[in-house]
Amino acid sequence: MGGGRVQFGGRVALDGYLPGDLNVTVRGEDMHLRYPEGIRSTVDADLSLRGTVDRPQVFGHAEIERG
Repeated sequence: MGGGRVQFGGRVALDGYLPGDLNVTVRGEDMHLRYPEGIRSTVDADLSLRGTVDRPQVFGHAEIERG
């Protein structure tokens, strides 16, 4: 993976010394991926990770610009 712009945001709450509730976002534009092996793609993504460490859930969308 390389190229493009990636921004992270959000928070991870602590439960004592361990991570608790998750609310993390990531937005990427023009990211260059080599996945699966042998395939090159350019992707835009807007994702969030919510829930707890024991039960995380990923939401959002990704668009393949070129493949």
